[in-house]
Amino acid sequence: MAPLTFDDTDDSDDEEWWNKDKKKDASFESPSLFSGVSWAASVKSQILQTISMLLLNTASPLSLAYLLSNNYMNELIMGMLPLSQWREEALDEMLPPFVTLLRGLVMKLRGEEGRGLVPLLMCQRAKMGGNVDGGEEEEESETYLPLLYAAVQVFCYSPGSSLRDADGCMVRTTAMNAILNLCRITSLDVRAVFVGEGLTDESLPCTTKSAPPPNDLSSMLPSSSSSPSPSSLSVSSFPNATIEQQILFPYICSNLKTCYHRSVRLMMTSIHLDKASKHNEEAKAEATQRHVDLASSQFSELQYWLGFLDDLLSCEIRVWNVRLVEWIMREVVVGTILLHWNRALRIVGMMTAADGSSDTSNATKKNSLEHCKAKAEIRVSIVFLTQLFAMVSYRPLIRLVGAAVLHPKYPIAWCGDDNNLFGSSGSKDFFQVTPIINAIVSNKERDSEGGDNAAASGGGEEADAGAGVKDDAFVPSLHRASLLEMLSGDETIIASMLLGTILENDALDDNALEKLGVLPSPNDDEQVSPFEDALAKFLTTNTEEDPEAEPRQLTTSPRNYKRSTSGAEAEGKRKTNETLSVAVEFVSSLGVMLMERIIFHTWTEGGECLEVVPFDHYYKSSKFVQALTSSLAYFASFAKRLAEDDSLEEYFQAEFNLRYVSTEANNDIIQSGGNRPYHENNIKLACCIQNYHPSNFIDDANVLLQSSRPPSTETAEDKAAKCAVRLTLHLVSQPKIASYLTVLPSFQVRLIFISLLLFTQRSLVGCIEEFYSRFTSPTGHRPITNKRWYGEAEVLSFCTIEEADELLLSIGGAQTSRVPDVGTDIDFRGRKSFPCSLQTNHKRRRADKGIILVVDPSEIFIARCKKDVNRCTILAVVPLSTIIASAAAGEILHVVCPMAEVSTATGAEDGILKDGRLSLCFSSVTMSISVKEHLDKYCAALENRAAMDIDELLEKCLEVGNKILNAKSQSSSRRRIVREEETWADFQQA
Repeated sequence: MAPLTFDDTDDSDDEEWWNKDKKKDASFESPSLFSGVSWAASVKSQILQTISMLLLNTASPLSLAYLLSNNYMNELIMGMLPLSQWREEALDEMLPPFVTLLRGLVMKLRGEEGRGLVPLLMCQRAKMGGNVDGGEEEEESETYLPLLYAAVQVFCYSPGSSLRDADGCMVRTTAMNAILNLCRITSLDVRAVFVGEGLTDESLPCTTKSAPPPNDLSSMLPSSSSSPSPSSLSVSSFPNATIEQQILFPYICSNLKTCYHRSVRLMMTSIHLDKASKHNEEAKAEATQRHVDLASSQFSELQYWLGFLDDLLSCEIRVWNVRLVEWIMREVVVGTILLHWNRALRIVGMMTAADGSSDTSNATKKNSLEHCKAKAEIRVSIVFLTQLFAMVSYRPLIRLVGAAVLHPKYPIAWCGDDNNLFGSSGSKDFFQVTPIINAIVSNKERDSEGGDNAAASGGGEEADAGAGVKDDAFVPSLHRASLLEMLSGDETIIASMLLGTILENDALDDNALEKLGVLPSPNDDEQVSPFEDALAKFLTTNTEEDPEAEPRQLTTSPRNYKRSTSGAEAEGKRKTNETLSVAVEFVSSLGVMLMERIIFHTWTEGGECLEVVPFDHYYKSSKFVQALTSSLAYFASFAKRLAEDDSLEEYFQAEFNLRYVSTEANNDIIQSGGNRPYHENNIKLACCIQNYHPSNFIDDANVLLQSSRPPSTETAEDKAAKCAVRLTLHLVSQPKIASYLTVLPSFQVRLIFISLLLFTQRSLVGCIEEFYSRFTSPTGHRPITNKRWYGEAEVLSFCTIEEADELLLSIGGAQTSRVPDVGTDIDFRGRKSFPCSLQTNHKRRRADKGIILVVDPSEIFIARCKKDVNRCTILAVVPLSTIIASAAAGEILHVVCPMAEVSTATGAEDGILKDGRLSLCFSSVTMSISVKEHLDKYCAALENRAAMDIDELLEKCLEVGNKILNAKSQSSSRRRIVREEETWADFQQA
């Protein structure tokens, strides 16, 4: 029976609907498999679901070949396209089963049963643009996969696949997975079809639905101000590209640009809110929370697109990757991120120069808005580049982006204010970014015939790119200079995140970083990195004042801080102590990473040191090492002045607990190293220095905001104390640089560098001995002699995990031995013990002769006596360091302690601990007072010991800092004397 058509029905509503949609899309004039009653959305959805179920449950290759034969599946797929012919409510019902069908087809094609059935899904279509010869177009055809074309259409159809709703996200993610799995098919014939190089076969069928015309490609992009112009989407600017590439690549770039502009607007709002003074604190906190939610959503969308970009490039389809990389560089990196970054730098520079001029109120408001936008664009540009380096691993793209960002030179043509830097004058002008960056890095001038371009790009399609382009003028890179200034200035945190992520990306090796001016060249006399000097400048700027001066908030601005400044102006030139502590942590860790790369690149070859004397001179004169040790002494002195406050011990303990965790948590790292046995009977606390690298914190969405936290209620004194403690603990945790210097045969160099960065003298000496023993062993893998430092089993690897020594364990109030568990038995002979009873009822006291209180120097036990008079079973354990207060009320002793710090037995007597209070009843008032005196004595001993340990640690830090400063001053004096002698000798010879 023939299917019903619209001409066979008399339904006036259907006829009206048909005429309405017929005007909407002319493609309805051709017959389709879905004509007649099957046009209903619910019926079509059910058909797609039924076919998907049949397909997914087909295990026989013969049955699968039958389902895919006669072009039925291609007609079914293309019958759904274009998606714009359907109403939104119909698409909401039909798109989920449609993408499920696409996913099922892809799964079958990649499985064993359908691996050779891909040709059954191939068709022919008219090639877009054709060849132009003598002004006449020659019509050509090309082979394509309707499955890939449909997946791209669904993925790029924004109205029905939004990332901001659950259903749309599912549809888009399924279509994305279909595209990626198709691209992962390794068959050469299939990949040739993907890139438009497949051989045309007249026997291949043609689908009833044709591809959209070239002028409709812009309709596939999301509607936003950041969408590429129609000229940039023309066929002539995208040579030899398939329809799928011309739809997918600009769509990815357009969404990344949309994310960028949305993030800039969010950052502008956050900056304005942070500076606003007319709103109360409650309204600010509410608005800040809304900004945090928006930043989290925007950050997730950015990572979604970068993740898809990395997955698409990892499919290793070279022609796809070459064109996609050029698109990303043109539209996103150079045409958006770096363009707005350089423009913002010029605006900030002009406003800074015009600060002294007089303007009207309107001009002042305009300048304020422009300045706010410029700051937002600079910050967002750094955040986007950081995420790009962190999430994308495709080597050519990373090296191109690294060259554009870090190279000292930059094309002057890319520094304009035009949003469309790259026109489309012809097919040979498509590759405009890659050849220029290759010319910059290789230091080659391109001639008018493009000969050097061909050599730089490696021939082929890229070699023709840029041919006939005139020589480009290069200027010093503004964004590189801005990055160096930010590392030593106000935006240190996000700038260190970017550089730390770059150093950890494997695509940029030491040779590439040398060409980009990040690492010094071995042929240079100075052998100093400008980024190392910038990090040293930051540390020096924030510790340049006398530590014996009156305490104040430490500025992080490189500009001079005036003590007389007060009010809002002073606050504008300061950073909070919390921000400063994070900045110093990032700078010190980043400096360690950079110095590690410098050591490997400049002074070693095959694990051997090349020149000892220049290496020794470098470390004696290193500005970063001097600044790091000076800052260690400065912050230690600052903390020592606050040591008289009892709360300082609490801060040290809190920071110790944050940094040093049980070796059970680091057991995976220890096992991977292979050279550190784990002992179950001992409690070891370790700190992994790699956890504080700046790249570990790049996933925080709050980097898109100026201020993401409500105002703190802590006093300035408390913040200053916490800041000094954090900086002291962090700076003394950098001995892995010293341990690396054991590769040098010179013992004097090791001693000099040991004195620069000190955790404690004992920990550094033990670290050096362990590293030196491994390096000097014949096999390079001698058993470990010092077990406090461990890491990877490589001879030249850094020992990045350090176990806390007794001094730090005492300061942190940590247990040096394993505490008996609740429910176990202990022997209380030789311990202070007092018989007592539990107060189970406030009105009636019941004596329980079986309860005993055992007081140890580090904890107290509430236990039940056993038949054996010398043993008891533990019911609860309370560490003495957690006791807040104790008081005797008659025969009852009350002890206040946090609930989380107390271990109690399950099913123990009621009343052991209630709301953080432990109440014990003794036989007399004298006994209760005696127990309280013992508790106070032990608690006071712990506090005194912690205070003495803190003072000892700070004294050692000061000793190291003063020793380095004295050595520096003596070295400077010797150099001055040598210069004077040389000058006098030259004068005598003259």
